[in-house]
Amino acid sequence: MSIYGNPVVLGGSGGGGGGSGNAFASLNAPTAADGENGQYWFQLREIGYKDGTTLNPTDNASVSIGGWEFTANSAITICGARAYTRTSYTGTVKLAYSNGTVLAEKSISLEAGRWVYVLFDSDVTLTAGNNYIITLFGNSGTLVYTRSATTDASISYVKGRYGGLPGTSESGVLYGVDVLIKSEAQPPYPLKKQYYKSGGIWTEVT
Repeated sequence: MSIYGNPVVLGGSGGGGGGSGNAFASLNAPTAADGENGQYWFQLREIGYKDGTTLNPTDNASVSIGGWEFTANSAITICGARAYTRTSYTGTVKLAYSNGTVLAEKSISLEAGRWVYVLFDSDVTLTAGNNYIITLFGNSGTLVYTRSATTDASISYVKGRYGGLPGTSESGVLYGVDVLIKSEAQPPYPLKKQYYKSGGIWTEVT
């Protein structure tokens, strides 16, 4: 069976409530007719993505808002962003046109010294030949940057941006934020939601 059709039976999950203990995986959410009490349902995310750059920011920045401008070399789709800071807190990532008009934004729970990934509520398809900005709105003294990174072939680096949108231009700098370029998903598929059935009702496990 395939997750694109009927759900895949994963095997014993440790039941309860009279269920058989099976767990299921599917791209779809369960319906009331699916499964039995005491069973789990894993809804998988059919979104694959790749990083926009091989970004490795190691230098400390003093600004609270930083990012970089790039050109879309083809009609790619951006499904989210990732960001890297020196301390943990909640910031915001924004994808915008080069004039500062925001196309997508999302709150991001940053963790000190590691990349954190977040998906936008809606995908954004970029127009080939146009310039865009990816920016992290963070806290002063927590951002990092680098002056060297290799971009995916679908985009080309233009310049750094800081201080807002569209912000101030800064040549040769990439702050610690990156786009996620949508691509064909490959196993293992990421988990979207998890459900548990009790009393005939599927409830999301959070």
